[in-house]
Amino acid sequence: MSKVVKLKNGITLKLEIRPFASGGEGALYKIIEPSSYKMQVAKIYAPEKRTKERENKTRFLAENPPQLQINAGHHSVIWINQLIYENECFCGFTMPLAVGEKLELLCHNKLPKMLNSDWDK
Repeated sequence: MSKVVKLKNGITLKLEIRPFASGGEGALYKIIEPSSYKMQVAKIYAPEKRTKERENKTRFLAENPPQLQINAGHHSVIWINQLIYENECFCGFTMPLAVGEKLELLCHNKLPKMLNSDWDK
């Protein structure tokens, strides 16, 4: 079973049933369908975070993206793409999928041995 939400333009997104990451504001879900969205993720806010103010802020960010370059297929900054609605109520947004090391690993004085030598610098 998957979680189903919609974009403002009416496109239905099927999300994995369980988030792959979560935090204080909500959770991140991989998008299963449509296949054209597989390189994006859905951030779904916790119910208490789904305010009109947050919806307006998120809409502003989606409508006013910075001019970013994509290098070697990677975004230098992850930015909001589209707003997501559940039962016609704002619940989150889509954004590009970021692949790489967890930021927490890079914030230690001594890097973990599991990181390759590219991170030594």
